Amino acid sequence: EFSVTKKVLHCLINGCHVVGPDWLEELTSKEGLLNIWPNEEDYFPPQGEHKWDKAQFLPRKGRKTMFKNFIFVFFGSDKQDEHKALIDDAGGKTLNWKWNASAKTTAARKKQVSDFLRESEANKKRAIFMTQSDTPDDWKDIVRKSGGQFMVVPDLGHAIVEFEILRNFPEGFYESQDTQEPNSPKRLKRKREETDEGEAEAEERKAEKREK
Repeated sequence: EFSVTKKVLHCLINGCHVVGPDWLEELTSKEGLLNIWPNEEDYFPPQGEHKWDKAQFLPRKGRKTMFKNFIFVFFGSDKQDEHKALIDDAGGKTLNWKWNASAKTTAARKKQVSDFLRESEANKKRAIFMTQSDTPDDWKDIVRKSGGQFMVVPDLGHAIVEFEILRNFPEGFYESQDTQEPNSPKRLKRKREETDEGEAEAEERKAEKREK
């Protein structure tokens, strides 16, 4: 029964077809030995109760660089090590989060997260904070209040299969250079959203200054 393992995800990232054992059997049959190459799309692995959309497992060139503008932040080096190879393979970066020695209060920790987010944006990187069941609630709360965005660990695989970064991100946030024209409707829509978001943030800062 087919399941999406890390090996499958690495295959997708590197533009390989996902096939079942019957493809190899066909390749090594008498007809295959006569240089008749079996069509990979006809040999998707047998599925169980969960029916995958086979079209999502076709090779896509853009997967190899789909994480190139992202930093995936983990709370714990063991979590980072577990997923680093997969993220690296798709062009992304990982980071094991550590509090500064001076960040002992909630305010100081919130500032550390905010500074990190601003630095990431300045370097044209988007930070994604990875969470799972044992991620400390206080860490998640500080990141959330600082404007950070989360991804639960299982969604990393979904993002690769579905060839998108986060389903709850604004539509068109991630667009592959291989599939979108510079002035495509989605790209233009995202530019308008970014302009609106920037103007809203500027108004909020002005309001805060007036209150002070």
